[in-house]
Amino acid sequence: MNLLPKAKAEFGETSYWENFFKKRGSKSFDWYGEYPELCSLISKYIKPKDDILVIGCGNSTLSASMYDVGYRNITNIDTSSVVIRQMRDANTKKRPSLVFEQKDATNTEYPDSKFSVVLDKGTLDALMPDDEETTLELINKLFKEIDRVLRVGGRYICVSLLQPHILAHLLERFPVPSPDGFGWPLRICHCPDASAANIQASSGGPSMPVFFVVCTKFKSIPGMKSITEISLSEQHLDRIDSEGVKEQVVSLQQASLVAWKLRTNKQFPGSGENKGDDLSINLHKPGEEKPRFTLKSLDRATSSKGAAHKFVAFVVPQGRETEYLFCSPEGQKQLISMTGAERLLLVFLHRGQVYESMNSIREELASTIVQFAPQGIPENIQIPFLSCGNDMGHREIIYEGHSEFSGDFVVEDVECDDGEHFRKLVFLSNQGVVQSEALLRRSKNKNKEGNLNVDVTYLACDHHRLMCLGLAQFEKPDVLIIGLGGGGLCSFIARCFSGCHLTAVEIDSAMLMVAESYFGLTLSDHLKVEIGDGLQYIKNGVASGNFVRGSLCWRRH
Repeated sequence: MNLLPKAKAEFGETSYWENFFKKRGSKSFDWYGEYPELCSLISKYIKPKDDILVIGCGNSTLSASMYDVGYRNITNIDTSSVVIRQMRDANTKKRPSLVFEQKDATNTEYPDSKFSVVLDKGTLDALMPDDEETTLELINKLFKEIDRVLRVGGRYICVSLLQPHILAHLLERFPVPSPDGFGWPLRICHCPDASAANIQASSGGPSMPVFFVVCTKFKSIPGMKSITEISLSEQHLDRIDSEGVKEQVVSLQQASLVAWKLRTNKQFPGSGENKGDDLSINLHKPGEEKPRFTLKSLDRATSSKGAAHKFVAFVVPQGRETEYLFCSPEGQKQLISMTGAERLLLVFLHRGQVYESMNSIREELASTIVQFAPQGIPENIQIPFLSCGNDMGHREIIYEGHSEFSGDFVVEDVECDDGEHFRKLVFLSNQGVVQSEALLRRSKNKNKEGNLNVDVTYLACDHHRLMCLGLAQFEKPDVLIIGLGGGGLCSFIARCFSGCHLTAVEIDSAMLMVAESYFGLTLSDHLKVEIGDGLQYIKNGVASGNFVRGSLCWRRH
């Protein structure tokens, strides 16, 4: 039996709902959750003494559950005579004062200011399938009726999926002061339990987060500014403008869509064996701009019988996210093969965040990552968390700067789980690549642990080692290097090839400061740095005859 509308407009037609309830009978149908999923927010914003009007009640058990826990002043209305008759028959004996009446929510005929709460669970979504002119006329009529029957200080509470056109109209009508709007403060709360219920009700289709919108009726005050707030977790509330509210709602909706794609194996196109190697999502703490975690999903084409685990999370230690195994498609394929999982969720840790231990990370992420599990994972299963060891690494930012050529960058010290320390230069526009790296060694001190200093005899890259091997064939060469970076190659040559005369050309003056201040670069008569365009420097040298056969010119990569 097909009980879902074939077109979204059908949600708003009385004939559709009449037919729907006849087919459904006494079975409750709810995409938005019932009282158990909504009770934490209901108890916060609706008090037992409130006079409550439930518009578009349908055959939801919400009103009955609220009645059973002490809410006794509830009037339920719906346009469907069928559902009103069903609900009266189901509740008359057990809940004699629970009222059900057939009425149009846009013209209830109740006295002015009769109710202190108007509760709308999905009715606005049903009546507003689009933002066509006729639809907006109907919705504005609904809002005016809500304003009329609601007392000052009362609340219009709307449980909604907040499709973009619905959210936009709510923000245009309620928080905006008259004459264009009502001038009521508007608060949007995320309902995580109801969102989980929506996932189950979606029957494999896309599911969206459920929101609890609270509009509090104020008297019109001249000069009053709009008040819009959003709470995506119980512990945090942001007062931001309408555009900020839209941005946060859309972000949560997009995350839910990604989670649905992962649950149903509808991955975004990837390459090779890993179908989902381009799929990642950032996790933020409420109210924080910088992400705390980045999750990247990797799938491999194998049957569940051949995999040790269907779903495994792997936490990448701080400072190691640029290693081959974690950042390259080939390395990630090796990693998922090593773990024996069908789906591997890489967990990347971010700069500026504190992570106490592997156990604390597991506790923080356990309830979130299950949303990204493939189909067939039982609820409440303990997801295995793996890593390179118990140590999550340590990263300390020692300098933050800005380059007019490459944007923001950081210099950071990273301690690996084997006790080694490295200093890294990373441009934040391309955080998957370490621009320069130096090994740090402790100075020898008999009485106490020495300070960490840059070891200029260390070369981070194989191609640098090969370049220096070739340099050993020349006696006192003049060497030109295009691009300084952290200066590690220049410092090594100056230290190990005493007869060499070296010139580095760097277009970015900020890099010279970084190399001297943080990577141990020391200028001398044998090591000079020119600030300028490397290509133009070569052209000028050729034109002036300063470059002779036998000179070495290298370009850093």
